[in-house]
Amino acid sequence: MSVTCPYCQQSAVLVTAADIGVEDRANRPYWRCKPCGAYIACYAGTETPLGPLADESLREAQHLARVAFRAFKEKNLFTKGEAFQALAKKLHMSPREVDFNHFDINTCLRVTKVLSNRREHVCPQ
Repeated sequence: MSVTCPYCQQSAVLVTAADIGVEDRANRPYWRCKPCGAYIACYAGTETPLGPLADESLREAQHLARVAFRAFKEKNLFTKGEAFQALAKKLHMSPREVDFNHFDINTCLRVTKVLSNRREHVCPQ
């Protein structure tokens, strides 16, 4: 399998979590672009990436979207499936399209906005 960085178009390499300085209790491999530092974890037991490589800005946006999602789920006493269905409806997506690892920065900002009822700020692309 080959993975290409969406930022610099260089080939990514398989590394360990320790190689990139993250804690991963599942001990999964990661794909990392050495020139620009973007990375993504793999599905457990595979070398298949969870999504496209993400740079620091995208990883932070995805983290904030996940935090908003967890708060939304807990506040509404939803199961995880119910919360994904509700988020999909709010984003006008199918539940299968709701995958934080595939969200770009603007979609992460939309998630944070719709789940926290704050004003949306969209980054130019």
